[in-house]
Amino acid sequence: MLKNLLRLSRAQEGSVIVEFTIYGVILTALLIGVLDFGLAYSREMSMTNAVRAGTQFALVRHPGVGPDATVSDASISVQQIRDSVVDATPFLSSDPGTTQLAVDVICDCDDGSQVSCVSAQSTPGSCKVDAVFVEVQFNVPYDLTLKLPGMNGQLNLSTDHTVRIN
Repeated sequence: MLKNLLRLSRAQEGSVIVEFTIYGVILTALLIGVLDFGLAYSREMSMTNAVRAGTQFALVRHPGVGPDATVSDASISVQQIRDSVVDATPFLSSDPGTTQLAVDVICDCDDGSQVSCVSAQSTPGSCKVDAVFVEVQFNVPYDLTLKLPGMNGQLNLSTDHTVRIN
C-alpha cells in the first residue's frame, strides 16, 4: 500500500487539467470584471452625452426660464429639458424621477447670490438678475455582475453640466 501511495504522489496525469481549471476561473473572473466596468463606463459616457444634449437644448431653444418667466412657463421648460435628456439616453425608457435626473434654473443676482428661477416666490424682488444658468444633474445606480469584496455590488454613476443661457 505504501508503494502505491508513493507512485500516486509522483504521478502527473491530470495536473494540466487542474492548473487550467484554477487559472481559467481566475481569468474568467477578471474578464467579466473588465467587461462589467467597461459597460459601466459606456453607460456613464451615454449619461454625459445626454446631459450635454439637455443643456444644449436649453441653450439653443431658449426655453421659458429666467426671472421674467411665469412659474407655469418655467415648469414646462424644465420638463422639456428633462424630456430631451431622457430621449438622448439610450438605456432609459421613461423619466427616472427627480432623485436621479435634476434640472434646475439658477438666477445669478448682482449681489453674488444665486436663487432658483423656477418658482416665482424664490426670486426676491430686490434681486437684479445678471445671468441665468441651467444645470442638469444625472445620477444612476449601476449593478455589477460580480459582487467584488469590499464593494456593495453597485456603482453610482453621476454626471452634471451647467450652461449659461443669457
